Amino acid sequence: MNALTYRYLNDLRDAMDSDPRTKRLAEAETKLREDPEASKLFLKAETSRGEYLSKRLELGEEAEETRAALKVFHEAKKALDLHPSAREYSSYYAEVAWLYREIDAILFGAFKSHRRCGGNHD
Repeated sequence: MNALTYRYLNDLRDAMDSDPRTKRLAEAETKLREDPEASKLFLKAETSRGEYLSKRLELGEEAEETRAALKVFHEAKKALDLHPSAREYSSYYAEVAWLYREIDAILFGAFKSHRRCGGNHD
């Protein structure tokens, strides 16, 4: 890459770092990580996720124990998602994700929109 490209990338990074949406997301993430109740809910969700995946690998997706573990995981994840700190984080995350998708479309859209040839290169 040339110096101009580096400058533009640094300018973009600086703009993203100073954007109010990314600042709000960073603050919400810190708040979420420091919230003891949210931390407990996160740990429970991760533990139940691991138990579900273990059952799924061991017993298969249709086993009664696997379905029960999935239900426990779903309930734990739902409790986490409904926590106020997690809801705040999710709303700010959605804003920033939209921003990144817009940037991605601008920078790389031309490379993604071409039609595939189907593999015939004769």
